Order: sequence, then structure tokens, then C-alpha cells
Amino acid sequence: MVKLFSKSIWEHLMMLNKIITWLLFYSCTLVASSNAFVWDINSTWYKTLVTPAFSPPSWLFGPVWTILYLLIATSAYRFVFMKDTNLKSILLGLWALQICLNTIWVSIYFGANDLLSALVVISILWVCIVFIIMLSWSVDRVSSFLLLPYFLWVSFASILNVSYWYLN
Repeated sequence: MVKLFSKSIWEHLMMLNKIITWLLFYSCTLVASSNAFVWDINSTWYKTLVTPAFSPPSWLFGPVWTILYLLIATSAYRFVFMKDTNLKSILLGLWALQICLNTIWVSIYFGANDLLSALVVISILWVCIVFIIMLSWSVDRVSSFLLLPYFLWVSFASILNVSYWYLN
């Protein structure tokens, strides 16, 4: 009876640990997304830029990033709880790097109004995401699939960044 009781407590603690871990990773994405509130993304500078014809409406970015950040956080959560592999620490390190680059891009683009430097940062971010997807494919394909929408969106954002830079 005691063994059953302690196993039940252990299971509850493990579940709580998993919930807290996911919440911590989602908090990291919230920090990244809060950067959009620090910088005026509808500033006079941004409104004076020549806009590429294929630029999506501004209302689309909030819902898209909300979904992407849920997927990004979930991939990191899965990396933490995947079976032991030499890739785990590399994947978590790359995940931390990509969330930093994601955050920095907003500051450079909307804060410093530097389209060329933002293009360099988003290019490095894109490469980082590619490496995460490729490395996780061999150990956790679900995480790879979770990151595909992020990869596609950052690819599109990179094309937008190049277009804004070229046009302005």
C-alpha cells in the first residue's frame, strides 16, 4: 500500500515537473515576444518604408507568433524529456540561441531601424532553426515537425526583410 501511495506522489511530482518545465520554456518565448511591445512596431519610421506587395497585414503577426511560440516552447520541452542522447545538450543550446536571435532581431529591426543588420541576424536565426530541425530529426521527429511552421515563417520573414532592405 505504501509503495502505491509513494508511486502516486512520484507520478504527481513528475507531472508537476513537466508542467513547470513547459511553462518555463513558454515564458522564454513570452520574453521574446514582449520585445514587440518595447519597440514601436508601428512607428513613423516603419510607416514610411516602401512595403513589398506580398507583405501580410499587420493584424496577422500576433496570431501567427502566438501559435509559433507555443510550438517552439513545446519543442524545447520535448528536448528536455527525450531519451538520453548526445544531441540533447546541443539541441537545448541551439534552442536558447534561436530564442535569443529571435529577440535580438526585433530590437535591431524596429529599435535600431537597421534593416541590413536585421537581415544578418535573421539569416543566422534561419540557419540555427535548420540545424535544430536536422539534428532533432534523428532523435525526436515530432519536435522537427513542430518547428517546421517556424522555419517556414522565418523563411518568409527573411524574404520580407530582404525586400524591405532592397526597397528602402
